[in-house]
Amino acid sequence: MVIVMALTSSMYYYYQETTLPIMYDHISENLKQSSYSANYMMESVNNLLSQMFLDSKITTLMYASGNYDPMLLSTGQKSLSSYKHSSPFVHSIYVYNSNLDSFFTSLPNLGRQDSETFFDTSILELMKTYDTNRRLVPIPRQVKSNTIPFSEDRFIDCYTFVYFETLEQGRIKDAIIVNINQSYVKELLSSYETDLQSTRLVTDMNGEVVLDTELYELHTDLSNNRFMEVILETSNTRGYFVTDMKDGRSLVTFEKLNVPDWY
Repeated sequence: MVIVMALTSSMYYYYQETTLPIMYDHISENLKQSSYSANYMMESVNNLLSQMFLDSKITTLMYASGNYDPMLLSTGQKSLSSYKHSSPFVHSIYVYNSNLDSFFTSLPNLGRQDSETFFDTSILELMKTYDTNRRLVPIPRQVKSNTIPFSEDRFIDCYTFVYFETLEQGRIKDAIIVNINQSYVKELLSSYETDLQSTRLVTDMNGEVVLDTELYELHTDLSNNRFMEVILETSNTRGYFVTDMKDGRSLVTFEKLNVPDWY
């Protein structure tokens, strides 16, 4: 996470000479609290996925073949719904079964859907192109609304986690997919706002914005911005520096979050 605070010339001189380290300590503590929140999110998702993978009712959904028991699948879907409702941050849960080439979801009234007709078309493309070396990396994306009839222009901002055990020709074979409400993550990470006038950013390891702000939309590429270049090039997990930005000199404070690929 990055906090950027604009400094006037007089402020810069004053802070440089007297309280810049103190200000850094103040903002750094704020970043640590936000980092704890990010850790909580990751632990919650990991625990949820672990519970589901150890639940035979869920793995039945993952591995059932043509001669499946419809009652077992119905029981599994009820379990998906229970897991979804046990976690306030979860928007939806899918299970992909490659034997049936179908999705089962926690969403009401959907039941089993063939992949060809699955309403969340972007998850299909994601699974085809997913970098299997980046397991459990939160992927920011828009999930199509599941209202019936499906709305073509209504989307929910989410982070998607993909858990899988097996690959087939380098591609995901069966998977549990958890979609987290971005609004929950935003609220979680902003719960420790600094009282200083500043801009808070969350990016991935390539400098792409993964949490939208008033200044930067989701997926904005900041890698060519000088302040982001400094952060991406350093081996330090936290720190601060003063740099020139388009609005003048700014104090930039950063801390690496305990979320795969996120700053």
